[in-house]
Amino acid sequence: MPRIDRGTFLSRCGGGAVVARVTVLTGIPSGRAPAFAQGTMLHWLRVNDFVPASDVFLRRELLPEAEKALSLKINLETIATLRSQQIA
Repeated sequence: MPRIDRGTFLSRCGGGAVVARVTVLTGIPSGRAPAFAQGTMLHWLRVNDFVPASDVFLRRELLPEAEKALSLKINLETIATLRSQQIA
């Protein structure tokens, strides 16, 4: 395989790099305006707590505050395990 020095490499790749730089600097490669950011949703899968009041506290008070602070929607799903079903 023939060796290519740095100058030859840059001269051969320079044209594509200039086009890539112009496209990146404009920020609009397709000629269309960029779309606005969509809302983000966090899916949280959690085991039921042994103290049911803590699940209620989490859903009613903590999650709404976290959604406001983080600017995202939190979808909390709880699952029951065998141990939590026996206790309840």
